[in-house]
Amino acid sequence: MVRPPAARLKKGLLPALLLALVAAELGASPCPPIARIPPIADAELDATVFLAGDAGAPDLRGDPLLEALGRELLARAELLGGERAWAVFLGDNVYPRGLPPAGRSGHLRQRVKLDAQLSVFRAAPGQQAPRGLFLPGNHDWDRGGRRGWARVREQGTHLASRGGERVKMLPAGGCPGPAVEEVGSRLLLVALDTQWWLHPHDKPRDPGSGCPADSEPEVVAALAAALGGAGERHALVVAHHPLASGGPHGQPRAARRRSDRAQDLTSPPYSRMREALAGTLARHPPLLVAAGHDHGLQLLAGPGFPYQAVSGSGSKLSRVTALPETIFCMKAHGLLRLDLARDGRARLAVLALAGRGGLLEEVASYELAPGGRR
Repeated sequence: MVRPPAARLKKGLLPALLLALVAAELGASPCPPIARIPPIADAELDATVFLAGDAGAPDLRGDPLLEALGRELLARAELLGGERAWAVFLGDNVYPRGLPPAGRSGHLRQRVKLDAQLSVFRAAPGQQAPRGLFLPGNHDWDRGGRRGWARVREQGTHLASRGGERVKMLPAGGCPGPAVEEVGSRLLLVALDTQWWLHPHDKPRDPGSGCPADSEPEVVAALAAALGGAGERHALVVAHHPLASGGPHGQPRAARRRSDRAQDLTSPPYSRMREALAGTLARHPPLLVAAGHDHGLQLLAGPGFPYQAVSGSGSKLSRVTALPETIFCMKAHGLLRLDLARDGRARLAVLALAGRGGLLEEVASYELAPGGRR
């Protein structure tokens, strides 16, 4: 079970102050004060979605974060029913270069990383089985290499063989999306493959790709249609690449290697994608846009829509600093949990791994209001 915030956090006050002083010395903005709100009562819950990113380098001896997520997810499935308990892996599911084709060198060695994540959905006989999505990230696309499209399709094939209809890759086949799933009665989940925009090699493009949308204007139009059709539901847009971040990709260093520059928010292809998607999201605002890519936990405002979140610390950690729009940030292994109430209230909880004991501790929580900050 998620352990409530405890006195342990007070013990971390001195280290937090020291970190703030170091951040100030280096010119970085410290993270804002943590907020907490009461949980939604079990009887009032409609659905839960766990958001975990960049989990593609798990500890294969037994990964404490995945084990804790599995317990929490199965408990939610028992409480709400499997169709209302979801986990979304936000890309970079297999480090460092995705899943090679079956029979090729490295396939079995890399496949076990994916299987470790699939284990969180494994229900015992008689238990409610939860639902799950895996989104592709740039590392799943061969780190932007020539074999990227083939490796994304291979990952989708393996997920389909192991997860059936309950766990799948979306968007599928290297298509850019959007792909849409209904979660409970209050949420529309809209999935994008943002690496499709940035990938410099073969990928599905019009004409004749088989994808419902396979050009940038078609993707933007389909996203607008999906969000415009949400009706009374909240919309949750999930992708690998964030539109803003206080992590390294949001504040690129001059020393970044040439092959990685397209993955920074200020690169020309990334900037073009951000502009196209942000404009559509501003015209048809979802409640939340969630991504991974940078290896920390963040909640930010807008721009043009209420909230965006970064949950990318499934396997790796990197520095994170506050931007003017930052509501929360933390460098910690963990994930996010979105709870929806039947009356439409939405609560986002930040769950951090408490040591090696395999417990997820709720360290912060926020009401997500359609109008923005609370």
